[in-house]
Amino acid sequence: MHLAARVWTITATAERNDRESLAFLTDYLNACADTGGRPPGGTALERFFA
Repeated sequence: MHLAARVWTITATAERNDRESLAFLTDYLNACADTGGRPPGGTALERFFA
């Protein structure tokens, strides 16, 4: 999947959950950085679905 498609998916998820999309994207990308550039998993990922 292309980066633009991933970003679009992340921001669309934020909007569907009534969250500010840029802040949500920033939080998600920081979580990816914390896991060495990979998507977070487990409890680190769960917070993005709350």
